[in-house]
Amino acid sequence: MTGSFCGTRTKILRQQRFGGFLGQAALAAWLTALAPLAACAAENSGREGKTTLFGDVEIRRNRIELSAPQTLAVAVAPQPASLPPAVDLAAPANHAANDAEAPAPAAVSISDFVGPPRPKHLTAPAPVTETMENTESAPSVAVVTESVAPAAESATAAPDESSLSVREGVTTLQAERIHGQRFGELMASGDVEIQRADLHLRADELRYDELQDRVSATGNVRVRNPAGLTITGPSADITLYTRSGEIHAPHYCYEPAEEARAPTLLEELTGKASRPSFSGEGHAQSLRFEGENHYRLERGTWSTCRGPDPDWYIRADDLQLDFDRSRGEVEDSVLVFKNTPILWWPWAKFPLDSRRQSGFLAPTVTLSSRKGVDLSVPYYWNIAPNYDATLTPRLLTRRGMMLGAEYRYLTRQYGSGTFRGEWMPDDRKRGSSRALGSWQHLHALLPGLAASVDFNAVSDAEYFDDISSQVQTSALTHLSRNVALNYTGGGWWQASLQAQAWQTLGAENYASAPYQKMPEFALTANRALPGGLRFTLDSTWTDFDLQHRLDNLARGTRLYAYPQIGWDFERPEGFLKPRIGINYTRYNLDNQPIQNGRTEITRSLPVFSLDSGLFFDRYATWRGRDFRQTLEPRLFYVYAPYRDQDDIPLFDTARYDFGMAQIFSENRYAGKDRFADSNQVTLALTSRLIEEASGAERLQLMLGQRYYFADRKVLLPREKATQSNRSDLLAQVRGELGYNVSVSSSLQYNLDDRRSERYNVGIRYLPAAGKTLAAGYRYANDVLHEVDVAAQWPVFQNWLLVGRVSRSIMDDRVTDAIGGLEYNAGCWRVRTAVHHYTTTNNKVNNTFFVQLELNGLGALGTNPVDLLRRRVPGYGQIGSTLDNPAF
Repeated sequence: MTGSFCGTRTKILRQQRFGGFLGQAALAAWLTALAPLAACAAENSGREGKTTLFGDVEIRRNRIELSAPQTLAVAVAPQPASLPPAVDLAAPANHAANDAEAPAPAAVSISDFVGPPRPKHLTAPAPVTETMENTESAPSVAVVTESVAPAAESATAAPDESSLSVREGVTTLQAERIHGQRFGELMASGDVEIQRADLHLRADELRYDELQDRVSATGNVRVRNPAGLTITGPSADITLYTRSGEIHAPHYCYEPAEEARAPTLLEELTGKASRPSFSGEGHAQSLRFEGENHYRLERGTWSTCRGPDPDWYIRADDLQLDFDRSRGEVEDSVLVFKNTPILWWPWAKFPLDSRRQSGFLAPTVTLSSRKGVDLSVPYYWNIAPNYDATLTPRLLTRRGMMLGAEYRYLTRQYGSGTFRGEWMPDDRKRGSSRALGSWQHLHALLPGLAASVDFNAVSDAEYFDDISSQVQTSALTHLSRNVALNYTGGGWWQASLQAQAWQTLGAENYASAPYQKMPEFALTANRALPGGLRFTLDSTWTDFDLQHRLDNLARGTRLYAYPQIGWDFERPEGFLKPRIGINYTRYNLDNQPIQNGRTEITRSLPVFSLDSGLFFDRYATWRGRDFRQTLEPRLFYVYAPYRDQDDIPLFDTARYDFGMAQIFSENRYAGKDRFADSNQVTLALTSRLIEEASGAERLQLMLGQRYYFADRKVLLPREKATQSNRSDLLAQVRGELGYNVSVSSSLQYNLDDRRSERYNVGIRYLPAAGKTLAAGYRYANDVLHEVDVAAQWPVFQNWLLVGRVSRSIMDDRVTDAIGGLEYNAGCWRVRTAVHHYTTTNNKVNNTFFVQLELNGLGALGTNPVDLLRRRVPGYGQIGSTLDNPAF
């Protein structure tokens, strides 16, 4: 070697070959002699035009063949230059075995070695480093194409493992055999693996064009990325830098991986995490890479069903998968179910995860005796992460066309809410236009201060009977319109201001219409006082009015205040809670329909109550299990003197339904227009059986009865007075009989007449999820006599039968019946249901539901799940139904 030892120009020795033992010794001696060049490498580190060789290599006229474990590291500046003279260094494969004492080869630094011009997309003003590496198991090449700053770094040692790890801009190639030409083409065969950043490719054979950064692979090609997409095919051509290329006749599988990420705005506002992505797979004539995480399939398919012959799939001439936006797009597509095309769509989008996306939702179809065929084709508009809208054109074959719309919003500044509207310009059956409008809003104005709006309106009284498919809406007679302002930031006190009106559906319901509150102000308080005392306050001021001013109904204002002082004494063995307060009410009436009635009325009466109870328990054993049995006697006393209240109007008052909850209340009336005179005590006894191991309550028995020390004088109009000194006896039992059987029953028994006023009994068998049998019987004297049976049960593999029938024995007719059949195939489900019900005006409606749900795509038909959940006790659908896009 001639020239300056540490200069910038160095000549290279001509080709020489070293072989055998003497060749090994000579090579080792020659490398040892050149050890000072390591210092030169360190001094020249950071300079352009530097090449460093590490380990045993063989290079012939710029062609390389890596046939034994070895490492080659080449640092090349991206500037044009002629190729250097050839270097041929040969080392025996068993170097260490032949001479165990021989020192490790020293680093060799050769300056001014400059490679050929780089492609334009790889050039950079800073030096570009390229690294070749391999492991002991198979040759490997790592080509580093990232820019590095010219910092002074030591080059005296071989690169450590971290410097050869895969990172952005690094290409790693591994195979059983690698040969080729530097800055030209590398050929690899035998279990080939090449990786650039997050793209990983395996094949039997591979050709890598370093200048073009292009890979051509054949034989069992397999491409994988971190998003969870795996693509296989016979051959592929891919440009790594641009993530472009093509795989021929591919099969792909998408298995999304869980990733740690910051919550989205929608998740922060709702506190709900997004659902995970959907798995899917398919095949195509060809698959083109169109950038990172973007793929286009020619004559491709998509399905969430696994296997070579899926039950359903989308087939499209052009199918795009965008994993950045987690959505698929198809053109000229056909939905194939059980090898039968069931839906053609010129253009459609479908989700790859739970993120909401604009586009048409699956159509819904319902059959109804009042509407005919009800077809809806909703379009969903994802305006922003916290805004969306749905437009729903709807065809009712017996009535005409209809348009529905829904707009939802969710913000930190302006709160959340929903606008809904429906409009039918011409109902052929009714001969007029029909409409519905609704707005619900909740708004946090200041800390502790919130506003709410609930407004509902329809065009006519029969709207829900004719248009709705659900009994809970078809039975509505009054629609609420309410605006409220609530303050809860006072700590021990809260205040609210509201205005409430109603739309009454039908003139026959005017007399039963609730009063409008225009407005109502409420103030409540609950504050602890010294000595264990507690102060509570319930107060309101209300202006009552009627939309339909009937002469026989009063209107006016009411001031109500009920302050109380109480003392709470609670111990593990029992409790004692005395209360004393003043119940005050003042009325200023605009009119008083009662003859000689007063327009200004004041009612004030003291109220005293005492609630007390004891707790006893003991250990018990039943069926080999340990239990704790309790005995809990309770006494509740109330005293309130009589005040004449016959001339006080009834704005919002009715009698409580008599039951276990009511007998422990101070007033037997709901509302504030009547306060019952009381001198009475309630005695009750409760016993529980609690399992020691789990703490679960397995059995509960309750008995209760009220005893009167004086006759009751305060009554509602048309309420019958009773002179008995005791109330009906109440009994209640609920528990588990074992073997997954539970029972519940309640009884109201008149001891004076020795007859049952009301009772019900129910039994349920729930051995596992998706399996339930239930039966019930309800009776109310002269009011109700009804029996119902409900069931959900797998009838054979993947098939589930569900239904409920309620029959009125008094009217001798079925009042409500629903039956359905469900099938779960894993990646798809089908549900059918028939619903028969009677509305409040004795109109009968029959509705038929059919829904085909395709995992990861959507559902066709009308969803009966909510209806089944309300009607069938313990109902749980097979799998989880797809919800509409929701906050």
